[in-house]
Amino acid sequence: MSLRSCVIRSARLQVIRNGIRSTPTICHHRFYSDSSNGIKRHTFSSLGNDTTNIFNNNNDDDGEANLLKNHIPIDKCTSCGITLQETDPQKPGFFKKPEYQKPTQNKSEIEFMKAFSKLDEENKALLEQEMGISNFNERKERKRHMKRNSILDEDYNELNVKCTQCYDSLYHNKLFLKEDRESNYSEVMSKIPTNAQIVNVISAYDFPLGLMDFRKSSYEKGRQTNVSYVVNKVDLLFPTSKAVRSYAHKYFEKVIERVTGTSKATLVSAQHKWYVEDLLDKLPFTSYLVGFVNSGKSLLATELRNKAIHRVDKSKAYLKATGSFHIPALTKDNIEVPLGNKLTIDTPGILQPLTAYDHVQDKFVKNFLGGVSFIADRMRKMKYDSVHGGKCYTMGGLFYLLPPQGTLLQVLAPNKGSARIASSLNRAMEIVREPANGVKNIYVKPESVDKLKRYVIPPFFGKIDLVIKDYGFVQIKPVGKKITNELFEVWAPEGVIMCVRRSIVDYITKNKFYDTQRHPIQPGDFRRARYIEPTPIPDDKLFTRLYEIPKDCDNTFEEMERQYSEILEQEGSTFSRPELQTNKENPDFKYWIEKLYK
Repeated sequence: MSLRSCVIRSARLQVIRNGIRSTPTICHHRFYSDSSNGIKRHTFSSLGNDTTNIFNNNNDDDGEANLLKNHIPIDKCTSCGITLQETDPQKPGFFKKPEYQKPTQNKSEIEFMKAFSKLDEENKALLEQEMGISNFNERKERKRHMKRNSILDEDYNELNVKCTQCYDSLYHNKLFLKEDRESNYSEVMSKIPTNAQIVNVISAYDFPLGLMDFRKSSYEKGRQTNVSYVVNKVDLLFPTSKAVRSYAHKYFEKVIERVTGTSKATLVSAQHKWYVEDLLDKLPFTSYLVGFVNSGKSLLATELRNKAIHRVDKSKAYLKATGSFHIPALTKDNIEVPLGNKLTIDTPGILQPLTAYDHVQDKFVKNFLGGVSFIADRMRKMKYDSVHGGKCYTMGGLFYLLPPQGTLLQVLAPNKGSARIASSLNRAMEIVREPANGVKNIYVKPESVDKLKRYVIPPFFGKIDLVIKDYGFVQIKPVGKKITNELFEVWAPEGVIMCVRRSIVDYITKNKFYDTQRHPIQPGDFRRARYIEPTPIPDDKLFTRLYEIPKDCDNTFEEMERQYSEILEQEGSTFSRPELQTNKENPDFKYWIEKLYK
């Protein structure tokens, strides 16, 4: 039995004997190899109930040593960070104690051991030599002991205990979202000091719906809003990190500045470790990662710690991410992640009273809402669906797009899932409510059709993206001559958040051709092109929220105009920030409301 196994097992047995107490003494296990003599050493440091003192020391050696310590206390779930308890299975944090299971032996192994035990010492030694086995009894005992200690996880430097909810989410794909819940925004923010540095983590996949303007939230009087922004999951848009730096920064920084007034933005991919080290350098002494569920905060926190560890010891294996999974709201409490002499706190994801996750069937969450990698500059070569006016385009029942009569629409969906075009909205709802045998591309629960809300897209020109939070987006391109003033309608289950933006592909890929004098080249004369660049980002409105319309409204355009005038009168501007409004407003986007949330 190795020294490491003895130490870990003794700690585990102590937990099993005494139970998980509400205020335990936290022992951090440290394991490393001494390259000079090959000896594996183990140390324990008792920190008591207060772990914050180890982060308030500016000594470099102490900061490096902290990286090797277990950053999740022993009484916390290693996935969600919540305090463990073993008394009430209905309450959060419940877990089952690991129990000893008698090691099993197959029939041939038992017969061999019986025959082997009847031999004298001389014949035992001869048999071991014939079979090429040395120290047979010692090897057998070691194997038995490994089975006896199967409750230990030798891949971690800590005791890897999960609550039952996390176990079911990770291994059985179960969602645990309470019905009739309230937003946890106030609860999450109440655990953050008023003068703390907040890092808003946003997903590039459904940008800009993850943006949070803390200046207008006023969740707590007197709070200082020191906020920086991190756009995560950029690998879903670009094939390489170089492409991100060359084409994406300008667009994302521009939109973030328009909404929040700050251009402090960093683009990263926690999945591929792109620019994570740059973010580590920019982080202050203490920071809080804040964002909506499934924005990648937990994985980003783990990769930040990995980068910090590798600065100390490049031979150290990468840590596995805790609390990172396609299931939303897995992190339920603040988790402190040491980064040498810095500290970042991974907070629970912001969860609204209703989301797309509440409507999608559990078995489709990963395959439908899990995200898919695609390359933005190849979207022009993807196959599109043609939708005629009066018909209904639906993506598994998550939303229903209805173009007006007399129009023709090209819809490009680079996300997971396959679309269906029905003859009408009612027919699409019937298919979702009672799918026929063989219909496979219905991803929402049948009862979701009873909670539909009606929206309209304000007038636009050219290509646009319909962005659906937690899902991604579809590109919409009307073709042919405009012959009607009727508006495009979108129906979606209550809680599915959507917005429309000018097509992002034009601003993050090379599509404009210029000659040697930087003059634009007309189509058909591309041979003279010397420069190819993304479309310049306009100063006009870049995105808009949708207008919610009563289901029995006959004149949607008139109702949209009424709501527009009301917002203009109340807020003075339909721009994200009134100071950005110019006298030369583009009439093609006049009715756009560049505000994400009401």
